[in-house]
Amino acid sequence: MFIWDRITIDPKVFHGQLCIRGMRIPVPLIVKLVAVGKSPQRIAQGDR
Repeated sequence: MFIWDRITIDPKVFHGQLCIRGMRIPVPLIVKLVAVGKSPQRIAQGDR
C-alpha cells in the first residue's frame, strides 16, 4: 500500500487540507509533530 492511499482531500474536512483518511488528522500537523521529534507511533496514539 502506498502512503497516498491513506491521504485524502475533502473540502468539508479541514477546509480541504490533506488529511489522513478516516482519522481527520491534517497532514501539516503530522509534519510539524515529526519535525519536533514525535514518533509515528506516538502520533498514531493521539499524543499531540
